[in-house]
Amino acid sequence: MPIDHYDIEQVENSNIVLLIASDPTEELPILDLRIKKAVSRCGAKLLSLNDQDTALDKYAGLKLKYKVGSEASAVDALAEGLARELGESVDFSSDLGPTGISADEMKSLVEAVRSGMKICVIYNPAALSGDAALRVKRLLSVIAKIPTVECGAIPAAPATNAVGAMDMGLVSDYYPGGVPVADSEKVKELWGETAPTKAGLTALEMIAKAKSGELKALWVHRSNPVVDFPGGTQVVEALKNLNLLVVHDMLETETTQLAKIVLPSNGPGFDEGTTTNIGGRVQARRMALDANSVADWKLISVMLKKLGDETDYSRVAKVLNEISQKVPGYQEINSRLVGKLGCNREQVSGADISPDNVASTESSNGKSRLRVATYLFAHDKILDASSKLAHHFKPSSAFLNESDAANIGVANGDVIRLSGNGMEVDAEVTIDNRCLVGGVVVPKISDEQGVNGLVNLDGSPAWVDIKKV
Repeated sequence: MPIDHYDIEQVENSNIVLLIASDPTEELPILDLRIKKAVSRCGAKLLSLNDQDTALDKYAGLKLKYKVGSEASAVDALAEGLARELGESVDFSSDLGPTGISADEMKSLVEAVRSGMKICVIYNPAALSGDAALRVKRLLSVIAKIPTVECGAIPAAPATNAVGAMDMGLVSDYYPGGVPVADSEKVKELWGETAPTKAGLTALEMIAKAKSGELKALWVHRSNPVVDFPGGTQVVEALKNLNLLVVHDMLETETTQLAKIVLPSNGPGFDEGTTTNIGGRVQARRMALDANSVADWKLISVMLKKLGDETDYSRVAKVLNEISQKVPGYQEINSRLVGKLGCNREQVSGADISPDNVASTESSNGKSRLRVATYLFAHDKILDASSKLAHHFKPSSAFLNESDAANIGVANGDVIRLSGNGMEVDAEVTIDNRCLVGGVVVPKISDEQGVNGLVNLDGSPAWVDIKKV
């Protein structure tokens, strides 16, 4: 990131908390509690820039709601307003038209951010479509130039250890520590002359190439792409087209059912190593349970050896030692320093920010823009029907703006069918203006619901037809 990576504790020390495309109540409850404490006990002001109403809105001093899918324009408008306040030349254009936000509303948000002393920006990268995440980073760069403001950010991705995974290079165009693949000198310095300097494939690109026959084999580690990825039946077709699908998981899933080889994973209670939370804090993960099966890290290490890697990881500590030697931001991290409470890794530098032009979010043919929302107590492989939390399970629901509901001719409690990407999902209508006109919010409430199948495999905007059943 272009600014400091704030720890969760710094939420309470900020006088402004700017929430972008994030719903911590459902996505990260611990962060939700920190924000509530910051507002109710520490005097912080919460500003919200979101595409849907959330439970945290009642704590917000200022709330702006943009149309589903128009986050790039909304973020750019805020960045441009701040840049103009600073007297900076603006080399990107922003248009409030597609967002549904008025000029006066955006001016109020610009003034609130501009007058802040210490600002914590919290955003969910998983809820940002297209290149909007880069636009958020450009916004952060603009805020950092305000001389009277101290600013930090928290990339509040809801997936466990998402920040740690990115730090370790589990993205297609970066090496560990945020080193771009294109930075050949740094890559060779850290990982040797033979290290690739060409970007790899994203997860969705792997699925697409499996579907086309270009990718022949795939190893899936503790993931269920059939349910969790966009694409629906296209993902199933792609995985069936592989010569070899190996799934390494602790539970039977829709993806293990397609695998040629299934390897048992022991699960979180048997893991050891470290994780990095959304605040950049590295914490020890110690094995709490014993298992007869081979530990995950040992199995992956054997695979690496078979593929020609010469590194010998005889103990988990050796993995951490290599991380401390080679990964920028983790040079000082070791077992002793992490201890029981954890420690913050150093700042990880970011690449230059050059997002593409904003794509129009206007729909044609009467379709609605789909927003798949997170629901904390989703009925999945972990929280199944036998869980003591099963009373939290909900039926499939679609949240509509009253204007769209009137045009479609539906009322509260009616059942509608959402169609897109060759898939159909039925849902019960709730009319509560959770989103603006032209959008529909559908929380993912179960694996069986299949809502991610409505989203295109290539990650393009998800438009759905809505009909009353």
